[in-house]
Amino acid sequence: MASHLTPFARVEETKFLPGFWVYDANGMFRLDQRAAETLGAETDSVSAESLLDRCDETFVRVMRSILSGFESGDILLEHTYLRKGGKKVGIYFQGSVLRRRDDGVATLGSGFVAEMETPFTAIAMRENSGEGVWEWNGLSGVVRFSQSYGEMLGYASPRELPSSIEEWALIVHPEDRESVNMQLKLCADPAYGDSFECCLRLRRRDGQYIWTIGKGQVVQRNHEGRAIRLIGTNVNIELFKKYNEMALDKLYTDPLTGAYNRLFFKKRLPALCRDTVQRPLAVLYMDISGLKMVNDLAGHAYGDALIKAAINIVNCSVEKEKYVIRMGGDEFLIIIPRCPDWQMREYLRCIAHLADVYNTDAIIPLLFGVGGHILDSDDLVTSVFCAEEEMRKDKLAGHARNYLQLREALELLLGKSVRYQDSRLTEDAGREE
Repeated sequence: MASHLTPFARVEETKFLPGFWVYDANGMFRLDQRAAETLGAETDSVSAESLLDRCDETFVRVMRSILSGFESGDILLEHTYLRKGGKKVGIYFQGSVLRRRDDGVATLGSGFVAEMETPFTAIAMRENSGEGVWEWNGLSGVVRFSQSYGEMLGYASPRELPSSIEEWALIVHPEDRESVNMQLKLCADPAYGDSFECCLRLRRRDGQYIWTIGKGQVVQRNHEGRAIRLIGTNVNIELFKKYNEMALDKLYTDPLTGAYNRLFFKKRLPALCRDTVQRPLAVLYMDISGLKMVNDLAGHAYGDALIKAAINIVNCSVEKEKYVIRMGGDEFLIIIPRCPDWQMREYLRCIAHLADVYNTDAIIPLLFGVGGHILDSDDLVTSVFCAEEEMRKDKLAGHARNYLQLREALELLLGKSVRYQDSRLTEDAGREE
């Protein structure tokens, strides 16, 4: 996770980040660039009334209730359809009221805004307690947290959280504390700007760390330029992390077999193979014989069954850690970390044996060529090439026999004579006949 999200990432480089807003005692929403773009605002501040005038009635009623009194609580988790550029756009609002007058009218609030189709919104809609709002008083040094901030970190009340920036820094993961230093520099010197974004880990009450996206904005500075009020939000992105991992799993997985696909081979496997701790790596290459013939004559259901059977045989034969990759329609690559040559030979024998067992009562036999190579000092491309060459030798040796065996099985299944023109199978078979 750390390699994908770096402290103080720029908005344009982090496309899933929402926009940030601050509501003040004058009834104005102050917006960062992303929020202004999302809401279709021409300036970085808009009045509550002008914003609500473009929203649907339900949202207007909820927002006015939250801003005007105590009854609706301090947490805002709502979506609306907002008129923007001549059309209606789905918008998600998330935030908290941090300060009210004695009569309940909100004088300070903060939160995020995002269009409904963004990844951030999808996560926010699933996990309403993943957002926490905070305010720092530069004169007193006191930090105040919203109820949702405490819930995000596993506390029943925000009063249990640190009350100063120095104490808060102690719940930041040691590797991420440079982010805190940058925030302090921003507070001390306007040359660093008035807003920040960062990604850091915060320690929950149970001792576990969670990844959060932090955004903050200086609300007020004194005559010396020092920040005397800073407000911001931390969003729990553990769900985004899980969502991202699930998306990557889907991206790198062959839907038919559950094995990895060729994209995984291109994008992820090279890094694994460069890790010397994983060596020696056994590289096995398998190619199913006559799959096109089976698909064309018997139907893809029978061909798919052979593909699944091949994967199952590999999984049963190689019980240790491995990476099974479907390289094409009928080709598979198997990478086995920390596997010496003698063990690889045992796996090859086991694969052949289990295939024989499968074929004893199979309607259509599973026939294939398979070869192996040990990656020790050479590179992945060379090892895959060598394993593929061994597979081709094995497959060539059984071409004629495989063609005849498949033809007999298909004739029995179809109840008619079969002649199939596929040079990959019939070249040697024709010479033998």
